[in-house]
Amino acid sequence: MDTALQLALGYIETFAGNGKARSTGDGKRAVKAGIPLPHHAALDKHERWFYFAESGSDRIRRVDLQEGTLHNFAGIGETCYSGDEGPCGEAGLYLPLDLAFDSQNHLYICDSGSNRIRKVDRDTGVITTIVGTGQHGFNGDGPALEVNLTWPSAMAFDKDDVLYIADTQAHKIRCYDPRTGLVTTIAGAWSAEDDAREQPLVPATSWSSRATPSALISATITAGSCRSARTASTCRCIWMTASPRWRPASTTSSALPWTGRVTSRSSTRAATASARSIGRQA
Repeated sequence: MDTALQLALGYIETFAGNGKARSTGDGKRAVKAGIPLPHHAALDKHERWFYFAESGSDRIRRVDLQEGTLHNFAGIGETCYSGDEGPCGEAGLYLPLDLAFDSQNHLYICDSGSNRIRKVDRDTGVITTIVGTGQHGFNGDGPALEVNLTWPSAMAFDKDDVLYIADTQAHKIRCYDPRTGLVTTIAGAWSAEDDAREQPLVPATSWSSRATPSALISATITAGSCRSARTASTCRCIWMTASPRWRPASTTSSALPWTGRVTSRSSTRAATASARSIGRQA
Protein backbone atom coordinates (compact mmCIF):
# COMPACT_ATOMS: atom_id res chain seq x y z
CA MET A 1 0.00 0.00 0.00
CA ASP A 2 1.04 3.56 -0.67
CA THR A 3 1.30 5.11 2.77
CA ALA A 4 3.61 7.98 1.88
CA LEU A 5 1.10 10.40 0.45
CA GLN A 6 0.10 13.13 2.87
CA LEU A 7 -3.48 14.20 2.42
CA ALA A 8 -4.76 17.71 2.93
CA LEU A 9 -7.11 18.41 5.80
CA GLY A 10 -10.61 17.17 5.02
CA TYR A 11 -9.50 15.29 1.89
CA ILE A 12 -11.84 12.54 0.71
CA GLU A 13 -11.18 9.82 -1.81
CA THR A 14 -12.55 6.50 -3.04
CA PHE A 15 -10.57 3.47 -1.92
CA ALA A 16 -13.04 0.69 -2.79
CA GLY A 17 -15.66 0.37 -5.47
CA ASN A 18 -15.89 1.30 -9.13
CA GLY A 19 -19.41 2.72 -8.95
CA LYS A 20 -21.02 -0.24 -10.71
CA ALA A 21 -23.97 -2.10 -9.15
CA ARG A 22 -22.53 -5.58 -9.70
CA SER A 23 -20.43 -7.58 -7.25
CA THR A 24 -17.05 -8.16 -8.89
CA GLY A 25 -13.33 -8.12 -8.20
CA ASP A 26 -12.81 -10.80 -5.57
CA GLY A 27 -9.07 -10.86 -4.84
CA LYS A 28 -8.43 -7.78 -7.01
CA ARG A 29 -7.62 -4.17 -6.20
CA ALA A 30 -10.45 -2.78 -4.12
CA VAL A 31 -10.83 0.40 -6.14
CA LYS A 32 -11.52 -1.66 -9.30
CA ALA A 33 -14.14 -3.92 -7.69
CA GLY A 34 -17.90 -3.59 -8.00
CA ILE A 35 -19.64 -3.29 -4.61
CA PRO A 36 -23.42 -3.01 -4.99
CA LEU A 37 -25.21 -1.23 -2.16
CA PRO A 38 -22.58 -1.22 0.61
CA HIS A 39 -24.00 -0.52 4.04
CA HIS A 40 -22.35 -0.36 7.45
CA ALA A 41 -18.66 -1.09 7.88
CA ALA A 42 -16.21 -2.02 10.63
CA LEU A 43 -12.50 -2.50 11.23
CA ASP A 44 -11.28 -5.63 12.92
CA LYS A 45 -9.48 -5.20 16.24
CA HIS A 46 -6.07 -5.43 14.58
CA GLU A 47 -6.99 -2.79 12.00
CA ARG A 48 -5.75 -5.04 9.22
CA TRP A 49 -9.12 -5.65 7.56
CA PHE A 50 -11.93 -3.26 6.65
CA TYR A 51 -15.23 -5.18 6.53
CA PHE A 52 -18.51 -3.99 5.01
CA ALA A 53 -21.99 -5.36 4.43
CA GLU A 54 -22.58 -5.59 0.68
CA SER A 55 -26.36 -5.84 0.76
CA GLY A 56 -26.70 -5.81 -3.02
CA SER A 57 -25.05 -9.23 -3.25
CA ASP A 58 -25.95 -10.59 0.21
CA ARG A 59 -22.30 -10.84 1.21
CA ILE A 60 -19.84 -9.57 3.75
CA ARG A 61 -16.66 -8.45 2.01
CA ARG A 62 -13.39 -7.09 3.33
CA VAL A 63 -10.49 -4.95 2.16
CA ASP A 64 -6.92 -5.82 3.11
CA LEU A 65 -5.62 -2.46 4.29
CA GLN A 66 -2.02 -3.51 3.73
CA GLU A 67 -2.43 -4.81 0.20
CA GLY A 68 -5.42 -2.75 -0.97
CA THR A 69 -7.23 -5.85 -2.26
CA LEU A 70 -10.86 -6.82 -1.76
CA HIS A 71 -12.06 -10.30 -0.80
CA ASN A 72 -15.37 -12.09 -0.30
CA PHE A 73 -15.70 -13.20 3.32
CA ALA A 74 -19.21 -14.41 4.15
CA GLY A 75 -22.17 -15.26 1.97
CA ILE A 76 -22.59 -17.12 -1.31
CA GLY A 77 -24.22 -14.28 -3.21
CA GLU A 78 -27.73 -15.75 -3.01
CA THR A 79 -30.67 -14.28 -1.11
CA CYS A 80 -31.31 -16.96 1.48
CA TYR A 81 -30.67 -18.09 5.04
CA SER A 82 -28.45 -21.16 5.19
CA GLY A 83 -25.14 -22.59 6.32
CA ASP A 84 -25.24 -22.38 10.12
CA GLU A 85 -22.50 -24.42 11.82
CA GLY A 86 -20.41 -24.31 8.65
CA PRO A 87 -17.86 -22.02 6.99
CA CYS A 88 -19.15 -18.48 6.64
CA GLY A 89 -18.06 -18.38 2.99
CA GLU A 90 -20.51 -21.20 2.24
CA ALA A 91 -23.47 -19.70 4.13
CA GLY A 92 -26.43 -17.85 2.66
CA LEU A 93 -27.13 -14.32 3.92
CA TYR A 94 -30.36 -12.39 3.42
CA LEU A 95 -29.94 -8.61 3.14
CA PRO A 96 -27.08 -8.02 5.60
CA LEU A 97 -27.22 -4.39 6.74
CA ASP A 98 -24.71 -4.07 9.56
CA LEU A 99 -21.74 -5.75 11.18
CA ALA A 100 -19.71 -5.29 14.35
CA PHE A 101 -16.81 -6.86 16.23
CA ASP A 102 -16.86 -7.76 19.91
CA SER A 103 -13.80 -7.37 22.11
CA GLN A 104 -12.61 -10.87 21.15
CA ASN A 105 -12.68 -9.99 17.44
CA HIS A 106 -15.65 -12.24 16.62
CA LEU A 107 -17.72 -10.76 13.79
CA TYR A 108 -21.46 -10.25 14.21
CA ILE A 109 -23.75 -9.78 11.20
CA CYS A 110 -27.15 -8.12 11.20
CA ASP A 111 -28.86 -10.49 8.73
CA SER A 112 -31.85 -8.25 8.33
CA GLY A 113 -33.92 -10.16 5.78
CA SER A 114 -33.78 -13.36 7.84
CA ASN A 115 -34.62 -11.48 11.07
CA ARG A 116 -31.50 -12.82 12.77
CA ILE A 117 -28.15 -11.81 14.23
CA ARG A 118 -25.35 -14.15 13.20
CA LYS A 119 -21.81 -14.63 14.49
CA VAL A 120 -18.60 -15.65 12.73
CA ASP A 121 -15.98 -17.20 14.98
CA ARG A 122 -12.62 -15.43 14.66
CA ASP A 123 -10.60 -18.66 14.77
CA THR A 124 -12.68 -21.15 12.79
CA GLY A 125 -14.71 -18.93 10.46
CA VAL A 126 -17.81 -20.92 11.40
CA ILE A 127 -21.09 -18.99 11.28
CA THR A 128 -23.94 -19.47 13.79
CA THR A 129 -27.20 -17.73 14.64
CA ILE A 130 -27.17 -16.15 18.08
CA VAL A 131 -30.39 -14.08 18.10
CA GLY A 132 -33.71 -14.56 16.35
CA THR A 133 -36.12 -17.29 15.29
CA GLY A 134 -36.39 -16.11 11.71
CA GLN A 135 -39.99 -15.04 12.28
CA HIS A 136 -41.05 -11.39 12.39
CA GLY A 137 -43.35 -9.70 14.90
CA PHE A 138 -42.61 -8.92 18.53
CA ASN A 139 -43.15 -11.99 20.75
CA GLY A 140 -41.62 -10.74 23.98
CA ASP A 141 -38.21 -10.99 25.59
CA GLY A 142 -36.38 -14.12 26.65
CA PRO A 143 -33.79 -16.64 25.39
CA ALA A 144 -32.08 -15.21 22.32
CA LEU A 145 -32.98 -18.07 19.97
CA GLU A 146 -36.65 -17.91 21.00
CA VAL A 147 -37.07 -14.16 20.44
CA ASN A 148 -38.33 -12.67 17.17
CA LEU A 149 -36.61 -9.78 15.46
CA THR A 150 -38.34 -7.70 12.81
CA TRP A 151 -36.05 -6.35 10.11
CA PRO A 152 -33.13 -5.46 12.42
CA SER A 153 -30.86 -2.93 10.78
CA ALA A 154 -28.08 -1.79 13.13
CA MET A 155 -26.18 -2.86 16.24
CA ALA A 156 -23.37 -1.84 18.57
CA PHE A 157 -21.40 -3.36 21.47
CA ASP A 158 -20.67 -1.79 24.82
CA LYS A 159 -17.43 -2.36 26.75
CA ASP A 160 -18.82 -5.56 28.32
CA ASP A 161 -19.72 -7.09 24.93
CA VAL A 162 -23.41 -6.54 25.49
CA LEU A 163 -24.98 -6.18 22.05
CA TYR A 164 -27.58 -3.48 21.37
CA ILE A 165 -29.82 -4.12 18.36
CA ALA A 166 -32.02 -1.71 16.43
CA ASP A 167 -35.08 -3.93 15.94
CA THR A 168 -36.27 -1.49 13.34
CA GLN A 169 -39.71 -2.63 12.29
CA ALA A 170 -40.58 -3.67 15.81
CA HIS A 171 -39.81 -0.05 16.75
CA LYS A 172 -37.59 -1.19 19.61
CA ILE A 173 -34.03 -1.25 20.85
CA ARG A 174 -33.14 -4.73 22.08
CA CYS A 175 -30.25 -5.82 24.27
CA TYR A 176 -28.50 -9.19 23.99
CA ASP A 177 -26.31 -10.24 26.92
CA PRO A 178 -24.02 -13.14 25.90
CA ARG A 179 -23.40 -13.98 29.57
CA THR A 180 -27.05 -14.88 30.14
CA GLY A 181 -28.15 -15.62 26.58
CA LEU A 182 -31.18 -13.38 27.08
CA VAL A 183 -32.66 -10.61 24.96
CA THR A 184 -34.44 -7.71 26.66
CA THR A 185 -36.16 -4.60 25.35
CA ILE A 186 -34.74 -1.31 26.60
CA ALA A 187 -36.67 1.20 24.47
CA GLY A 188 -39.68 1.34 22.16
CA ALA A 189 -43.23 0.01 21.97
CA TRP A 190 -45.21 -2.43 19.82
CA SER A 191 -48.70 -1.29 18.87
CA ALA A 192 -51.99 -2.94 17.94
CA GLU A 193 -51.40 -1.71 14.40
CA ASP A 194 -48.16 -3.69 14.33
CA ASP A 195 -49.97 -6.80 15.58
CA ALA A 196 -52.42 -6.56 12.68
CA ARG A 197 -49.70 -6.32 10.06
CA GLU A 198 -49.06 -9.58 8.21
CA GLN A 199 -45.51 -8.74 7.14
CA PRO A 200 -42.87 -6.10 7.81
CA LEU A 201 -43.13 -2.76 6.11
CA VAL A 202 -41.06 -2.51 2.94
CA PRO A 203 -41.74 0.74 1.00
CA ALA A 204 -39.24 3.53 1.53
CA THR A 205 -42.05 5.90 2.51
CA SER A 206 -42.62 3.87 5.67
CA TRP A 207 -39.00 4.48 6.71
CA SER A 208 -39.13 8.21 6.11
CA SER A 209 -42.42 8.73 7.90
CA ARG A 210 -40.95 8.12 11.34
CA ALA A 211 -37.70 8.06 13.23
CA THR A 212 -36.36 4.52 13.03
CA PRO A 213 -34.35 2.73 15.73
CA SER A 214 -31.43 2.43 13.35
CA ALA A 215 -31.00 6.18 13.71
CA LEU A 216 -30.36 5.60 17.41
CA ILE A 217 -27.53 3.13 16.83
CA SER A 218 -25.13 4.63 14.31
CA ALA A 219 -21.39 4.23 14.78
CA THR A 220 -18.50 5.80 12.92
CA ILE A 221 -15.60 3.38 12.62
CA THR A 222 -12.47 5.26 13.60
CA ALA A 223 -8.80 4.34 13.33
CA GLY A 224 -6.68 7.25 14.53
CA SER A 225 -7.66 10.17 12.36
CA CYS A 226 -9.13 8.07 9.55
CA ARG A 227 -12.84 7.38 9.25
CA SER A 228 -14.86 5.12 7.00
CA ALA A 229 -18.27 5.84 5.55
CA ARG A 230 -20.84 3.96 3.50
CA THR A 231 -22.25 5.42 0.29
CA ALA A 232 -24.85 2.97 -0.92
CA SER A 233 -26.14 5.28 -3.66
CA THR A 234 -22.78 5.26 -5.48
CA CYS A 235 -21.64 1.70 -4.71
CA ARG A 236 -18.35 2.92 -3.28
CA CYS A 237 -16.46 2.98 -0.01
CA ILE A 238 -14.78 6.27 0.73
CA TRP A 239 -11.95 7.19 3.05
CA MET A 240 -11.85 10.53 4.85
CA THR A 241 -8.99 11.98 6.83
CA ALA A 242 -9.49 14.46 9.62
CA SER A 243 -5.79 15.35 9.48
CA PRO A 244 -2.87 14.69 7.10
CA ARG A 245 -1.97 11.04 7.34
CA TRP A 246 -2.15 8.27 4.75
CA ARG A 247 -4.48 6.58 2.33
CA PRO A 248 -5.13 2.84 2.02
CA ALA A 249 -4.30 2.49 -1.68
CA SER A 250 -4.01 4.28 -4.99
CA THR A 251 -7.51 5.26 -6.08
CA THR A 252 -7.28 6.66 -9.59
CA SER A 253 -10.58 5.79 -11.24
CA SER A 254 -13.34 7.48 -13.17
CA ALA A 255 -16.56 8.39 -11.43
CA LEU A 256 -19.50 6.43 -12.77
CA PRO A 257 -23.06 7.67 -12.20
CA TRP A 258 -25.51 5.61 -10.17
CA THR A 259 -28.29 4.37 -12.42
CA GLY A 260 -30.92 3.98 -9.70
CA ARG A 261 -31.45 0.37 -10.73
CA VAL A 262 -30.73 -2.77 -8.74
CA THR A 263 -29.84 -5.85 -10.76
CA SER A 264 -32.15 -8.61 -9.62
CA ARG A 265 -31.85 -12.34 -9.27
CA SER A 266 -35.46 -12.62 -8.20
CA SER A 267 -38.57 -10.60 -7.48
CA THR A 268 -37.52 -10.63 -3.83
CA ARG A 269 -34.57 -8.40 -4.67
CA ALA A 270 -36.82 -5.88 -6.44
CA ALA A 271 -39.33 -5.90 -3.59
CA THR A 272 -36.67 -5.17 -1.00
CA ALA A 273 -34.73 -2.59 -3.02
CA SER A 274 -36.64 0.29 -1.44
CA ALA A 275 -35.97 -1.06 2.03
CA ARG A 276 -32.25 -0.86 1.35
CA SER A 277 -32.60 2.91 1.27
CA ILE A 278 -32.57 2.79 5.06
CA GLY A 279 -28.78 2.88 4.79
CA ARG A 280 -29.01 6.24 3.06
CA GLN A 281 -31.73 7.69 5.31
CA ALA A 282 -30.64 6.42 8.73
